Amino acid sequence: MNTKNTYTINNYQTKKTFSSFLSAIAGKMGVPIWSFYVNRGQLITSFGTRDKNGSIIEFFPANGAYINTNKYGFRTFIKIDGKVYEFFGEAKDSQTMSIRRDQVSISEINEDLKLKVKITYYTLPNEDEGALVRKVEIFNLGDKRVIEVIDGLPQILPAGIDYGGYKAVSNLLQSWMEASNHNNVMFYKLRASTDDSSEVSLVNDGNYYYTTANNLDINYIYDYKRVFGYDTSLTKPVNFEKETLTEILKETQVSVNQVPAAFSAIKHNLDKSLSFISLVGYASDISSLKII
Repeated sequence: MNTKNTYTINNYQTKKTFSSFLSAIAGKMGVPIWSFYVNRGQLITSFGTRDKNGSIIEFFPANGAYINTNKYGFRTFIKIDGKVYEFFGEAKDSQTMSIRRDQVSISEINEDLKLKVKITYYTLPNEDEGALVRKVEIFNLGDKRVIEVIDGLPQILPAGIDYGGYKAVSNLLQSWMEASNHNNVMFYKLRASTDDSSEVSLVNDGNYYYTTANNLDINYIYDYKRVFGYDTSLTKPVNFEKETLTEILKETQVSVNQVPAAFSAIKHNLDKSLSFISLVGYASDISSLKII
């Protein structure tokens, strides 16, 4: 369906595959972010700064992206009455994709849960640090009830990961990875340089993840096992299915020596709707996170 300034595709995950890029225009004072998307899963398959060596999600060419976006891209799990449902996890007739010059969005209606989820992506213009912006809106089509939400990335790469090196020795490189929380902003970096050299240097830059919302208590999950448990394929949120969000947030999270996650965790008594915005991008050092 083509309306003015918007092109809409119904049931987009069953349509012929295609790939594209979000507009990276960031204005005279902004920092461009490239964002590669496909019509599968929650669209964004990789994004970052500069080139593939600046990937924030592991880069896959189009044929690999069609396979892996559902798993390594953004994920949204919602628990109601003890049952977990993943929006956009599988193709549904109630899913739509809308493309504009400056943004792309998807939506899904679940009639059984009486919920609608809409997700919109665009890049951040005219700021000192670049970011992919992701707005999540959850609409209640039924009675008021408590929902638990885990939303974000099952894997996020620290800055400084070499594309070719990660493809070759990813298990080794995760030994340098570290996740930390700085004033409610998650920062992902390498603890030291990974070059094959006799000289080791400190690494100051990193990638960040930040979620904000009015009147919502936001928590972060950076250890994927707190969500997926024993399922190392990252297919089913086994731990989230067994435990409440409150219980998960009490568990100790591993912050080093593994590929970290970037999830926002929210428990909310949903009346009509709730929305939150996540920014994911690159920062030259921890001090530059203050502008967020």
